[in-house]
Amino acid sequence: MKIDHIIFLIHPCCYEPLAPEIVHRDNLQLFVECEREVKKRWLAALADRPSNTLLVQLGGPVALRNEAIRHLGASAVFYPQSEFPAYGGLSEYYRRLIAEFNTHTTANALTFDPATVASELWGESFEGCVPGYGGAFAEYLNLRQSPKMRFERAARPSGSTNGGSIWSWTTNDCRFVISRATLSGLRRRGRKARPRRCCPIV
Repeated sequence: MKIDHIIFLIHPCCYEPLAPEIVHRDNLQLFVECEREVKKRWLAALADRPSNTLLVQLGGPVALRNEAIRHLGASAVFYPQSEFPAYGGLSEYYRRLIAEFNTHTTANALTFDPATVASELWGESFEGCVPGYGGAFAEYLNLRQSPKMRFERAARPSGSTNGGSIWSWTTNDCRFVISRATLSGLRRRGRKARPRRCCPIV
């Protein structure tokens, strides 16, 4: 099968395994709710994807992978098992991921054209792991078209759960969050705080 579209789902469901008392202690309720909403969007979007889509799920629960398989089929879901290396850093990690990716595509008779295949980024968080790991994955696959950042399918702004109270407010269609710890850190560096969108309100 020729793959025309790749979805990079990066580190999904970070908050799902947390015990309720930890969520309450660390003031994470907003992010748990955001993650649940975004997860619903992941599954709804996968249900509507055509058969020439490949999902690359980096980390996250096996149950989510199984749901993806139910929608796309096992061959169209790549769930790498490569561990982060003790030595070699990110370059070695991606070498392992790409080797595992190539094994998966070969075993399942999948092909794609790096010059034309489209891709998009989902996951947590849209200021950190999603563009970092997802963008690097696309680069190591030599994709010629930059992956599209899907903000409505990403969650948790980086740095906004570093401690302190979470401040939130709404506009007509977006929720923004910033933590007191983040704000004080910005002040120390002489920078202005900018609100970050966690997820659209529906």
